Formats: sequence, structure tokens, C-alpha cells
Amino acid sequence: MVQPAMRICAAAFLAVVATGLAGAVSAHAVPVSSDPSPGSDLATAPTNVVMIFSEAPDSKLSSITVLDGSGAVVSIGTAVPVPGLANGLRVTLVPLNRGVYTVAWRAISAVDAHLATGSFVFGVGTAPPHDSVQVTRRSIGDALSVPIGAIAGRWLLYAGLFVLLGSAFVGNLIYATPPRVTLQLATVALVASVIGLALVVWVQGSDAGVGPIALLGTSIGRGVLIRAAPLLIAGVAIAAQMRTWQPTVRGMGVVGVAAAGALLADAATSHAAAAVSHAGGHPPHLDVLVQWIHVSAAGAWLGGLVVLLACLRGQPTDESSRIARRFAVSAMIGISVVATTGVVRALTEIGSLENLVTTDFGRLLVAKSALLVALAALGAINHFRSVPAAGRRLRPLRRVGGTELAVGAIVLLFSASLVNLAPPADTPRTVVTEAAAARAAP
Repeated sequence: MVQPAMRICAAAFLAVVATGLAGAVSAHAVPVSSDPSPGSDLATAPTNVVMIFSEAPDSKLSSITVLDGSGAVVSIGTAVPVPGLANGLRVTLVPLNRGVYTVAWRAISAVDAHLATGSFVFGVGTAPPHDSVQVTRRSIGDALSVPIGAIAGRWLLYAGLFVLLGSAFVGNLIYATPPRVTLQLATVALVASVIGLALVVWVQGSDAGVGPIALLGTSIGRGVLIRAAPLLIAGVAIAAQMRTWQPTVRGMGVVGVAAAGALLADAATSHAAAAVSHAGGHPPHLDVLVQWIHVSAAGAWLGGLVVLLACLRGQPTDESSRIARRFAVSAMIGISVVATTGVVRALTEIGSLENLVTTDFGRLLVAKSALLVALAALGAINHFRSVPAAGRRLRPLRRVGGTELAVGAIVLLFSASLVNLAPPADTPRTVVTEAAAARAAP
């Protein structure tokens, strides 16, 4: 018993560390270089401003505006893509006189639709203030700047997809035939996912400053369609089973595949899809695959626990004991997968250990990891005490499992916050504070 216990504790510890470090995989399109460069003093007036971002910006939703010292616009038209540079935008300038000019930029990432805005200054024949490097108006690393709607939407979307996947997982793989409650929970989960996706899109549309119709022809609209298609398939499969309210293996199988497809679509529209632009230069498809496996394993584990507790009602039986043991084994496999894939993602996203205490992203990770330690401890109690007794009494299993879900809901809330922040490894070192921008503004 000691050796299995040590292996389980070690796996749980790895899951805590890995999941905590890899809790967010979504960033922003932020500048990595520009011409003119921030704070430069040019002898000759430029005819264009070119900016290169960390991710490809959506040119239909992004902008670059150049102002002179009096606040007059000296850029012509809208920003356009730079030929040969997928991550570049360019705006043409009128003939510039001697003076200091402000470049105000607004970038909507074509990968994950996140907004970043900021400004920098340059001079023509006049040196700008020394500290005028660059600033974001909505800080990409400030947790307080994340809209409540974005957090609520992500929480509902992820919680719904987890329970949707967990319903199919428990119904088809833990039970011989799906219990009726799996279809009922899948219905509620689908509604939550749709509401969550709608909230996410509403926030993205507000950031972009366009309505729902205008979004259809943009990267945001394409991302919505990619994520909505699997939800539509799940809805059709659920509706087909509602005629008798008796779930079937085939029907719940379609629901599970659709939920996994929705998680894959979310990974494909997250920053994992743009990982090729970061250190290492490996294909982004690998990061998307790892991220998808990561969230799918977490969904089967935590979403499955929701369904399991709903199914294990009434008096304990030998069947309830077998079901509990079967799920406990699958949960251990899920934790191992979450740990392994989480470490892989953490190596790309976290940057350095210093970022754990010097950034909001890192501090949220620390708080999330602390909760995951508690979650792992509760899981160990259930595994070694509640599950073996499930044939005689179910109350301890349900009580500890309910506490696990409460902690898990808070962990998911932290994840919903983290997904709206740029990981420290992806944040350019040129970003400074709002106060510096105020001093730098002409």
C-alpha cells in the first residue's frame, strides 16, 4: 500500500505543479519591433510607420494612428498588412516637420482575438523624453484590467465543455450503459457552453468596437464558427435522445466526440496556435495537440467527477463500489496525462521562476497551485478511504467529492482569468508603465 500511495502522491504533486504552471495558454498581439523605433530621434522624416507584433494582428480590426504635438492626425488612412510579414502592419504618413510624434496602436490578435492597445513616441530632429519607450493602455499583464464578462464567459465555456465531455466519458466508459442523468447533465452543460461562448464573443466584439454582423468577416467570426460547430453537433445528438430521455451509447459517444472537438477548436484559436513565433521555432500544431490533450484529460477527470457524484445516489451496492473503483483508476490516468502535458506547456509559457512572484500572471499561478495542492489531497483521501468503502457507504465519497468540485470551480475561475493575460514569456521587455507614457506624451 505504501508504494502505490507514494506513486499517487507523486503523480498528484506533478499534476499540481504542471497544471498550475500551464494554466493559461493565451496571449496578445503586442509589438516586438517598429520602424521608427520607440524613443528614436530621426534626422530624416519617415514616410511610413511599420510595426511587427508577437502574433498576427487582424488588419480589419487593428489600427495605427500617428499624432503630432498638437494632437492632429498625421497618418493617412488605415493600417494595412506588410507584404511578406504576417505579423506586420504599416500606415502611411504625411510629410512630417521637426517635432515629437506619438504612435497610438490598437491590435486585435488574429489568433485568439485578444485586445492590446498602447503608444510610443519618436522624434524628427528632436529627441523625445528619455523614458518614452512603450506602454499598454489595457495592460496585458494586469489582472485587474480583465473584463468580468471575459472571465465569466470563459468559466462557463470551460465548465460546460468539461461536464459535457465528462457525461460521455462516465456514461460510456465507466458504466456499461449510460445512466439517464448523463443526458440531463449534458443538456445543462451544453446550455452553459453556449452562454459562455456568447459572453466571450460579446467581450471580443466590444473590444473590437464592431457589431455581431461585422465580426463575421473577421478572425473573431471565424473563431466563433470553429467553436460553435462542435456545439451544434452535440446539440443535435442530445436532441435526438430527448425523445425518450434515455441516453444511448452511440448518442453519448457523439456528444463526447463533439465536446472533444470543441476543446480542440478552443486550443486551435488560443496562443498555442501561434507558438511557432516564440523561442524554439517548433510547429504550432504540436503545441495545439499538447494543449488539446491537456484540457481533454482535465475535462474527463473533473467533468467526470461531477457526473459520477450525480450518478452515485441512493443506497450503496456492489455495483457502486465497482463504478467508484473504475473511475478512480481512470482519474489516476487523467492526472498523469494532465501532469505530463502541463509540463510541456509550462516550458513554453512561464519564462522564468522570477515571473511567478513579479507578475500578476505568476501570482495567480501560485494561488491556483495552492488550491490544486488541496485538490490533490482531497483526491487522495477519496482514493484511499472513500472509494474502498463505496460498497458500504457513499456519504464520505460524496462529501469529499463535493468539496473537490468546489475547489475545482475556484481553480477553473483562476484559469478563466489567466487565459486573458499574456504569459510572462510572451511579454516584450519594451512594455513599461502608464506613468512613463504620461511623461512621454507630447
